Amino acid sequence: MRTVVALALLLILGACSPGRAEPQEGLGSTTPTHAAVTTRPASPDPSGYPGDVVRLPRDLSDLPRLRTRLPRAVPSDPAALPSLLSDPPGRALFAHHPPEGRGDTPGWSGETVLLLGADRRWRRLDLGDLGLAEAAHPGPDTYGAGNLSPDGRWWAGRSRAGVVLLDLRTGEHRVVDTGTDWVSEVRWLADSSGYDVVDGVRGRSQRVTVPSLEVTELPYRLWQVGTEPDGTVLSLRRVEAGTAELVEHVGGDVVVRGRLSIPGLGRGVTRLRAVVPTEGRFAVGHQPRPLDFRRVEIVVVDTESQRVEHVLRLDNRGYTVREWSWLDPRTLLVGTDDGVLAWRPDEGRLLRVVDVPVAPRDRYWTWAAAGAPVGGSATGS
Repeated sequence: MRTVVALALLLILGACSPGRAEPQEGLGSTTPTHAAVTTRPASPDPSGYPGDVVRLPRDLSDLPRLRTRLPRAVPSDPAALPSLLSDPPGRALFAHHPPEGRGDTPGWSGETVLLLGADRRWRRLDLGDLGLAEAAHPGPDTYGAGNLSPDGRWWAGRSRAGVVLLDLRTGEHRVVDTGTDWVSEVRWLADSSGYDVVDGVRGRSQRVTVPSLEVTELPYRLWQVGTEPDGTVLSLRRVEAGTAELVEHVGGDVVVRGRLSIPGLGRGVTRLRAVVPTEGRFAVGHQPRPLDFRRVEIVVVDTESQRVEHVLRLDNRGYTVREWSWLDPRTLLVGTDDGVLAWRPDEGRLLRVVDVPVAPRDRYWTWAAAGAPVGGSATGS
């Protein structure tokens, strides 16, 4: 399972912005509680990157804490939490799906997502209480934490019957059918006005507006593109190993914006997938060496100049980095087996955010944060 998840990570792209804007309302300050550890290398990076390179350390316990409204840890006893359906939070800041694996009994009754409300209280969402058809369950593998809208008012989950859309203000839900029998990804728009959904088999993608639930076809495959807050749609396409073109999608046409060079990009098993840019920069996740599954990089690139600015190098030391998303334009959240970390690329700093107990080897957990409409997930959740 870990190898499969690691391979999936290689195909995911994220985005970020150079702006100094404050986080999404409700998430609070992201100023660290004390001076963060600087992790920049003392000597030039041998890979030839012009940007700063930060390496994820082996011991994460010494990292300083990021002060934020996100939780410091997840609940140890989910059964003791109140039901979200009888006590809707109005808005949620964070979602967590406890560890599970392929050996678990399939079905909705085993799917529970924990959500931290804007009121700082945790609630439990038992998907078995929604009355969903058992045939619509995606399968015995991990279901995932779902997707929170940036404003925290909506939760969206996958099913074989469509997207399970839950209004966190009322606790009411409905299944939005877009004709897709395998929802592999749900991606919210930056203004929470709707979400894009992709068919994991054919790549067919649609946009669903909220709350009207109007469905429109998209002229591109969602997993290959990303949308800026202003609606500009961008993607990468391979030129040769290490070189890709940044292109803008205008209707069914593409316009080349420029080229970027990243050592190992697009080589071997690595394929260029979605780039999700925002406000002048984006991040590319890739595996620079085809058979070296321990080494993964997240590279921050300037959208206009295509210049590499920063690199986060992950030597996975046996654990798998599964998901990442942007808390705000200067803070990238990265999920590891040890919890959720924050990377401040402009400052070259890593900080602890959410502590999660390490799961057994064949089981893993997933997460989602509000205020972060862009990012990647190796589980497709």
